[in-house]
Amino acid sequence: VLFRSRSAPIPTGQGRVKSLIELRNGELISGGSDGSLRRWRDGKLVGVGRPIATDQGEIWTLLELKNGELISSGTNGTLRRWRDGRSVGDGKPIATGQSGVTSLTELRNGELISGGRDGSLRRWRNGKQVGDGKPISTDQGWISKVLELNNGEIISGGGDGKGGSLRRWRNWKSVGDGKKIFTGNGAVWSLVELKDGELISADGDGLMWRWRKRCRNSTATALIFLVACAIFWAIVPVCVWWAIVRLEEHTSELQSRQYLVCRLLLEK
Repeated sequence: VLFRSRSAPIPTGQGRVKSLIELRNGELISGGSDGSLRRWRDGKLVGVGRPIATDQGEIWTLLELKNGELISSGTNGTLRRWRDGRSVGDGKPIATGQSGVTSLTELRNGELISGGRDGSLRRWRNGKQVGDGKPISTDQGWISKVLELNNGEIISGGGDGKGGSLRRWRNWKSVGDGKKIFTGNGAVWSLVELKDGELISADGDGLMWRWRKRCRNSTATALIFLVACAIFWAIVPVCVWWAIVRLEEHTSELQSRQYLVCRLLLEK
């Protein structure tokens, strides 16, 4: 037995609890299908004990930013910012236009990325959109996971009626041939980068897939190969010619020495 319950189940009064996150201060935050948040410590409610209404529909995702803010996303396509159980900013939900925010990720540069049920990505900073304000279309259906790799690339994972897929992004432009990478029949639900650089995706069919990036440009690879071949075939004849010349010089020198030895013997 790996785990054993420390107590009886703890009723939350939130309907279905769809998201959980532990904050850096040790608090546990639960997000419910009734659109509420609740704060917990050691299995007991923190604060006044009343649920925190978000007006976001069902709470799908919770994320703590580096600055200590808590971000909640809901089925109505909004984001909300929280600190110590209180709304940050003007207190109103932030409309994303994504018809449901299904994933949240904070990049190393501090940007917040929201992935939508409509298959789009949006960039945020301090509650405001970054860039031209237009959604980044992925053509992946439901965006369930966004991951920033150690090399700076962004990977989005999702799924639609055709199956699961991945896409690679750099500077918010599609990397590679610009096409999404099909992973199987099930939508991609989880992504993790291993220490050796390998990418693991897990899908709705209960399968895990292993990925390793190929050369970014097959045309460049072919050109490098051709140049290497050209250099090789340019060097080989020169090497052969040099070897023949050296052999001829060595043979001529050997013959001269043999002639001198013969003359000395004859003179004696």
